Parts: sequence; C-alpha cells; structure tokens
Amino acid sequence: METYRQRRASLTILRVQFTLKKSEILRGNDTVERLLQNCKKFEGKILRCYVTTKPREVRRFTPGVAVAFAVKKSLKRAVDRNYVRRRMREAYRLNKLVLLSQVQDSDPQIQILFVYSSPKSKEPQLPSYAGIRDDIVMLLSKISKVKLERSQ
Repeated sequence: METYRQRRASLTILRVQFTLKKSEILRGNDTVERLLQNCKKFEGKILRCYVTTKPREVRRFTPGVAVAFAVKKSLKRAVDRNYVRRRMREAYRLNKLVLLSQVQDSDPQIQILFVYSSPKSKEPQLPSYAGIRDDIVMLLSKISKVKLERSQ
C-alpha cells in the first residue's frame, strides 16, 4: 500500500509549473541586440519571433529558454502596448511546455524575442487573446521542430 508521502511525491512530479520566473525573461538592450544580430526569424499572422542559442553558464542556474516581449509603437497609447505585451506573456506562460519538453539540461539556452507589429491600417486594432495564443503556439511548435531537426 502506498503511503501519503509516496503519492504526494508522484503527484508533484506530474504537476506542471505554469509560471514565468524572472530568470526566464531576457533583460537589457545588449542582450536583445546580440539576439537580433545572429538570429533565425519566424513569422506568424500577427507576431514575429527571433530565436538564437547561447551556451549556458556553468556557475549558476540558467533556464533552458529565455524570452522577451516587444510591441512596436504603431500602437500609439502605452496602455494598448502594455495590454498586448501582457497578453503575449500570458499566452507564452500557458503554452511554453510545447518547447520546454524538447529542451534538456545539457542543451544551450534558447533565447526568443516575440514582437507584435499591428497590420498596416489607419486605425490599428488590438488583437484578441485567441489570435495571440494561436500565433504563440504555432511559433513555439515551429521552434521545437527546428530544434528537433538540428539535434538529429
């Protein structure tokens, strides 16, 4: 018969963390500039994605995937840009397992920049969460496919 601790331990292994920690977010202009210099570009309907890899630092914990989110100033109001950025972060946070399941501890760190650019029109409209989510899932699956092809 299984004890309570054994059941609890098996459940924690299966439990998924849908969090986006501070260590998983790319910060700083230098980091983003280096990412944009030598990157691979993927495009969705409303999002662009720039991807590069970087060797992991040995002395401290670095996550397998680090991300950044940007919104072009085609959306005039900062409130709207922040709204779209929050939606992008939320969609990534809930769907990052598409990519994380492919990353091992020995692999280099994958750095991703998601950029929203609104369609060319006089009145740019805010995208729906479903549209952003679908684009993020599609881009993450493209990245994981490319990663699988390189590893084989």
